[in-house]
Amino acid sequence: MERDKTVFLVNPASSNGSTGKRWPELAHRAAGLGLEGETLFSERPGHLIELAERAARGGAELVVAVAATGR
Repeated sequence: MERDKTVFLVNPASSNGSTGKRWPELAHRAAGLGLEGETLFSERPGHLIELAERAARGGAELVVAVAATGR
């Protein structure tokens, strides 16, 4: 899949900040599986919805909502 056709939506504050801290590791693991793309970080409540709409209007074929869970 083309890099610019995939968009990752990341809320860095989710899971008590765990998602933001783990995003570099998660992005690396996704890339190792052949999944790369643009990353958009939310900045406020409701922002992920706006980012998802922007990604869809921009031609994204795959939109991935990222949430880290505790280990």
